[in-house]
Amino acid sequence: MSSSIETVIVLGGSGNLGTLVVSALVNAGFKVSAAVRQSSTATYPESVTVHKTDYSKDALVSIFQGQDAVVSCIPRTQVADQKTVVDACVSAGVKRFLPSEYGGDTTLPDIEKRISFTAGKKEFGEYLVGKESEGLTWTRVFTGPFFDWMLTQSARQFKLDMGVMGWDLEMFKVTIFDSGDQEFSCTNIKTVAEAIASVLKHENATKNQNVYVSSFPRLTQNEVLAALEGLSGRKFEVTQASTEDLAAKGEARIKRGEWVQGYIETVSASCYAPWGYNTFGDRAEQWNAVLELPKEDLEDTLTRVLRMSGTV
Repeated sequence: MSSSIETVIVLGGSGNLGTLVVSALVNAGFKVSAAVRQSSTATYPESVTVHKTDYSKDALVSIFQGQDAVVSCIPRTQVADQKTVVDACVSAGVKRFLPSEYGGDTTLPDIEKRISFTAGKKEFGEYLVGKESEGLTWTRVFTGPFFDWMLTQSARQFKLDMGVMGWDLEMFKVTIFDSGDQEFSCTNIKTVAEAIASVLKHENATKNQNVYVSSFPRLTQNEVLAALEGLSGRKFEVTQASTEDLAAKGEARIKRGEWVQGYIETVSASCYAPWGYNTFGDRAEQWNAVLELPKEDLEDTLTRVLRMSGTV
């Protein structure tokens, strides 16, 4: 393993994932900077250089000077802004760009017909690949849902009848989609950050690649339910639902302008749906090995999550 990447700047480094990415990069030995909005009050370790920016191309070109890699952790609502970021990377001579993916597989054929909000990411991905001819390399990292993080999210905060991805640990409720036996892939949020750092450590292997990682490449809802009931000593109230029906409901919400609820419902359905949005299997196992990511234990993760949620 060798890499010429030494300096890395993180965009959106104050969010749930971004803060962990900054820490993972620092721990991996990179010289790390963070780009934040002018209004940001985020704090970072002393070793991290902070650049306040309006995200205009000229401003980004200036702060990207001397940076080997740019890692985007900007919110999904700002994905379109990444074209400006990429153009600035090219102008500043940045070697590697990691876009804000970190979710389901947006490269699937016609996925935008199933999940409308993937259209922007797919279009941007094509734009990014086109920049190879101008000297910019890229890596798209697909992780599936942030498993431990999403299990701790309350249904009440999003005004939903069900929990995120179907789980409501506070109320010991779960919505099981279809049979509950279909495999899906997911990644603990800290592992997502560590995978990003490892991508840059494995510069050659990840050059211009779609990288799939997962803490649990082959998991089912029924497996998770059995483990949660065993660890908590509580039976969950189970509701059955259809991925097709919930996806349609979520898309209808998005069209009505109910973005947050529609997004969560559509993503929750797509997590377990047969169209493969979060089914990485062999690909994740292979990339986990390339990136030297440690194997994780489901019960250890769920025990930690139950303690975090105050249910055990």
